[in-house]
Amino acid sequence: MKNTTTGCSRIMLTLISVVSLLLLSACGEKNAESPAAADTQAGSPLDGIRLLDTKPSAAIAVKTARQQLEPGDEAVVFGQIGGVGNPFLEGYAGFVLADTDILFCDEMGDDHCPTPWDACCEDQDALKGARVSVQFVDGEGQILPVSMSGFAGLEGLSHVVVAGKVAQNSTPENLIIKADSLYKGE
Repeated sequence: MKNTTTGCSRIMLTLISVVSLLLLSACGEKNAESPAAADTQAGSPLDGIRLLDTKPSAAIAVKTARQQLEPGDEAVVFGQIGGVGNPFLEGYAGFVLADTDILFCDEMGDDHCPTPWDACCEDQDALKGARVSVQFVDGEGQILPVSMSGFAGLEGLSHVVVAGKVAQNSTPENLIIKADSLYKGE
């Protein structure tokens, strides 16, 4: 029998981390973990993530996912990693995925922001409705205990498609996708 107190504590910590990430909107510092370090972790929990060679054709945009998907639904969603200062969950396999309609700072034609993935110039109310949380989980539904920053070349502004299920604890204000598959590319 599992220790439900530990499981509940882990879930609460994860939820607090996700909500904190979604509430961040100001320019922030890039995650200090180097991409090379994340890619070279032999035996990493991230080894269980299915990396897709082809882009799933049935993928929907983040904004559409927020409008249409409910807890328990299958989810195949595309977007860009970003929408907050540090889009990667610290110590956990997950990130914030923003709709590609978001105006990211690097699309504005100047280099005024050191963290263009945070979309700090975007209308904050619009930004709130254009993000989802993505968590990569093991067979028991637990978030993998390692950061995804740098995994498979992922960084802020990377275009990705994730596939999985909408978490049972999702709300209209905080859609969470428990993913098991990832496609990186346009």
